[in-house]
This record gives sequence, C-alpha cells and structure tokens, in this order.
Amino acid sequence: MSAGDDCAYAYLHGFASSPLAKKGSALAERFAARGLELRRPDLNRPSFAQLRVSAQLEALDALDEAHAPPGGWVLIGSSMGAWAGALWSACNPSRVRRAFWLAPAFFMRERWPAMLGEQAWARWQEAGSLPLPDATGEPVPVHWGLVEDTKALDPAPAPPEGLRVDILHGRKDEVVPVEVSRRYAAAHPKVELTELDDDHGLHASIDPIWAHIEAGLGAAADATVAGTLHWDFFGPQAEPTAQHFLVHLDEFLAREKIEGCRTGVASQRAGHAATWCETPAKHEATLISALRPRRKT
Repeated sequence: MSAGDDCAYAYLHGFASSPLAKKGSALAERFAARGLELRRPDLNRPSFAQLRVSAQLEALDALDEAHAPPGGWVLIGSSMGAWAGALWSACNPSRVRRAFWLAPAFFMRERWPAMLGEQAWARWQEAGSLPLPDATGEPVPVHWGLVEDTKALDPAPAPPEGLRVDILHGRKDEVVPVEVSRRYAAAHPKVELTELDDDHGLHASIDPIWAHIEAGLGAAADATVAGTLHWDFFGPQAEPTAQHFLVHLDEFLAREKIEGCRTGVASQRAGHAATWCETPAKHEATLISALRPRRKT
C-alpha cells in the first residue's frame, strides 16, 4: 500500500471528537502496521467552546507548513473534519494527493436547525452559546460564533480538478443523512460514493473502510491509471443487480489475469447503482471491448 513515498497521511476528526477518537485510532494502528504514520491534528481550534471551522483551516495550514511533504497529503476526514478537509483541498489543490471523506458534514448550517430543533437553535442564537457534548461526552457551552463563522464558507466545496475523492457513508446515518453524500456525488460525477450498512460513527465498518483506503492508495500509486469505468443499473433491483455484476466483473479480471484494478459498487441516488472498475490504462481497451461499460470518469 502506498500513494507514493513522498506524501504524508492525516486523519481529520469530526465535531465533538478528538485525535484520540475510535475511528482515527483504529486507522492509525493499521497505518502503523505498514510502517506509515497517520497524523491526527487536534481540530478543536482554538477550543471546543470557541470552535471555528476557519480556525481548523488555519490548523491544517500549520500542519502542512510543519511537515511540507513533497508529494502532498492523503486526507481522511470524518464528518466536520471531512468538510474542513474539502475546504482546505479546494484552497490548496496542489497539496492534496488523495481524499477519503467519511460521512462528510456538507450543508451543515442548513441542517442544524432541524437536527437541534427550532427551540434549541433559537436559544443558541439568543444566548450566544449552547451546551453541547464534547469528545468526552461532557456538555460544553459552544459559542454562536461557530455558526456565524460557517456563513462565509462553501457548504460543499467541489473537489479540485484531478483530485480523486472517495466518500464512504452509512445508510443508517441520522446525523448526516446519506442523502447529503448522494446529493454531492450527483453534482460531482468523478466522486465515488460507497454506501455502508452503518450509522454516523461508522464504527462497525472500520475493516471495509480500511480495505477501501488501502486499495485506493495502491491505485493512486500507479501513475498509469486511466480512469474509472461504470456499469449503471436502475430500478428497485439496481443494487442487487450491480452487486451480482460485480461478482462477474471480479471473475473476469481473475480469469483474464488483469491486475491493478479496483472494483466496487456505488450509488448516487435511490433507484440507481453502478458497478465500477478503476483500471490501469493498459487494460482499459480490453474491459471496454469485452464488458461494454456505460460510461467512464
């Protein structure tokens, strides 16, 4: 597994979380087992009580300045950390080599009133702060300035040209509904969305998340990757049909001894699923001729 020897890796934790969170720690262990360091900056900047997303972006600037990897960063962001990572990527396109967003908290400000309830939302604005649980579960008065800070920020920044972005999102997510990522992926066709049978924490999906990251970084290290081929299916049986086709696709790759491919199933909206294959350039013509994909990104 490698995206290149000259890049660095960072995990960006979410709201009411910390560098010691379960997901980040589990991924750091897997990176360490392969001799790689997963940096986990503290994004509670300047503190959880006085949190500002713009301060998180300043923290990422400082991280990049401190380490300055020649090959840039592979960013793995969770929830609000994914949004901050997407914002930073948009501002620093040459510094990000690959991105994996886990249940990204896009369109956060428009979702918060419904999530908190109208009364709590109004009380937050009137009082200037609202008790919210921090990473330890203790209630901390978070200032209204966090909401004001988000007004100047893009709620769902587009990926920079050429940046490969993978999103993994749980279908049972009640904090950031999977429809948020479906909406984002539909607006940006080169984004790969993988839906998992999990909730917002994605704690039951560490192994498939790691497998996805590991495969993605292996593909990123291959400079000959041509693109991603897609076979689209529609209707109520779209997902099982796509999963069935994936079995045949993997069998074809094994039978023809085609190596260096990454495959999966993604869905951008209800009633649609696509089997996809990220393929090196030298194999693309074979796959197109034999299996006739519907589209390429």
